[in-house]
Amino acid sequence: MIYKPRSISSINITSLVDVSLTILVIFILSAPLLQSGLDIQLPQTAVTNYKAEEGLTISITKQKKVFINGTEIQRPHKELMPILTSSNKKVYIKGDKDVPYGFVMEMIGLIKSAGIEDVGLISEPRRR
Repeated sequence: MIYKPRSISSINITSLVDVSLTILVIFILSAPLLQSGLDIQLPQTAVTNYKAEEGLTISITKQKKVFINGTEIQRPHKELMPILTSSNKKVYIKGDKDVPYGFVMEMIGLIKSAGIEDVGLISEPRRR
């Protein structure tokens, strides 16, 4: 009796499902680690509608640490100017509500001296 190989008409997808579920679990567990937010308490205002346009975001923490798009700037008075002069975009400032007003004004002065006139201040809508 001669044995003839039979073709298998069903596809075994068990290993495909195992790998897919493993990758999904890895992404679910690692996603919160990738989002490193800054601890900034924005002031609350009555204005709730502003249109976000493309531009640089400068964040200022209450310890007066300055971040550009999430990257910390160690010496803002020296390092901020080259970054701003190479960019002609709009600049948004997210300042913590406990940052001294004078420090925020210093940052706005640096931005204006770089030739950028379009500066926006970001706040949170007031909770009712």
